[in-house]
Amino acid sequence: MEKLKIMSCDASQNEYAVVLSQKLGIPLIRGDIAPKDGEIYIVLGGQYACVGLINLQKNYKVGYIIFNSETSFRDKFYLQLLKSNCVFDCEQSTTDILKKDHGINVLSHYFYEFIKIEGTEKSVDIGIISKSETEMVAKLQKKYPDKVIRHILLKDIKNPQNLKEIMSSCKTYVNIYEDSFNSYMINQALACGCRVVSHNQADSYTLKFYDEYVTTTDIIEEHDFNSDEDFKPYDELIKQLTRMMTGHNHAIISRIIKS
Repeated sequence: MEKLKIMSCDASQNEYAVVLSQKLGIPLIRGDIAPKDGEIYIVLGGQYACVGLINLQKNYKVGYIIFNSETSFRDKFYLQLLKSNCVFDCEQSTTDILKKDHGINVLSHYFYEFIKIEGTEKSVDIGIISKSETEMVAKLQKKYPDKVIRHILLKDIKNPQNLKEIMSSCKTYVNIYEDSFNSYMINQALACGCRVVSHNQADSYTLKFYDEYVTTTDIIEEHDFNSDEDFKPYDELIKQLTRMMTGHNHAIISRIIKS
């Protein structure tokens, strides 16, 4: 796999890129790319650099394995990138959309792994991060007047480190439905030592898998945030996902390189 490298196209993917590089023993590109014909890149966050990636393939004989993290597919250039390269995905819902609406076959799934954070002071009882304002905040504040409830809009989070700091301060993280199950945010919250209460709008396999690690519910406001449920730790989640996916994905990537 000497011609295989990992490329992160957005700061939101950088931590995972480092973890993936270490886990698979594949070098991570740091700084400016110096492409060579025959190289293959595992691309993280490709939706943020799709035009540049397309132009790179026009000038060099390089291949991409796109690790898709997008949930809506309105950018014609990103769709062009996906249609002309191998694709892995992290959400079954988007895998289904890519197949049904765009004729794109996903070869396999991947999972987000983050560096575990321990020993932080958790001053927030319930933390909520969302793209837009939500009535859920007022409902929870009324139901739990003695709890510290913090709501932050995604646009106000400065960078990935800021996200980790926010999540590390929360005892419980609430995962609101916004286009997908959002395993990125769930796994990040678990790595930061949060309990997670999530919507249950996902395929049955995903819900069954995460049942041992998070609470999923139809109406989040009706969940009892005073309950003290026992869940398996983040380390066990990563071990299980590694057993399920890493060897399989390594075999698929090897076949792509040989083809």
